[in-house]
Amino acid sequence: MVLRFFAQLLCGISQFLSRHVRGLCRLASFGLVRFARLGFRVTGSSPAAGQVVSAAPLDFTVNFSAPYDPASVQPADLRVNGLAASSVVLNDADTATFRFTTTPVAANGTQTMSLVAGAVTSSATHQAVAGWSATFDYRTGPAAPTNLAAAAASSSRINLTWRDNAGDEAGFKVEISSDGGRTFRQIGTVGANTSSVTVSGLASRTTYYFRVRAYSAAGDSLYSNVAGATTPGGLFGVL
Repeated sequence: MVLRFFAQLLCGISQFLSRHVRGLCRLASFGLVRFARLGFRVTGSSPAAGQVVSAAPLDFTVNFSAPYDPASVQPADLRVNGLAASSVVLNDADTATFRFTTTPVAANGTQTMSLVAGAVTSSATHQAVAGWSATFDYRTGPAAPTNLAAAAASSSRINLTWRDNAGDEAGFKVEISSDGGRTFRQIGTVGANTSSVTVSGLASRTTYYFRVRAYSAAGDSLYSNVAGATTPGGLFGVL
């Protein structure tokens, strides 16, 4: 009886271990498959995808998901607008900066960065990097105004003030929103070196939002912050 008990116990332990070892194997297999699907890849860059820059860059930094093999990183691996980099600096184990002697950014608008698929390899697994591309925007317009503030002057007027950060603007475009800042429309322009304006003809007891940007022959600046004010009712001021 004792021998039969121990035999049954050993059999149960064996079945338990067999089931759980198979489960662990399946889990490990899933992890390996998931890792293979994610792979060695680019995780970020500078300029970042979607970023707006006002100075034409010479350096482009690429971040990888794991340490790379230094011998596999070559200047021509990165291209901007189809042009290959001139040199590369290996910043650390998973970050490299590709440099151009002349900026590859020549015109306003969308710029494209790309890394050649298979060019860079992982130092641990020797897996080749997946192809990657991203875009950023380049604008050469004047510097954007800041510190925009709005204050009601009467039931139909709002005063706007801002800080002029540009030295080469032709003027400023003023935009208004009456739907909580969801949409804006331009209502006028003011001249260069201006830092205030009064917006009139507004409805009483209404909240308006404003934003301002500088403009020149080279293009428009980024927008200022958004500022809002509410016109009062009654005879608050002289219209």
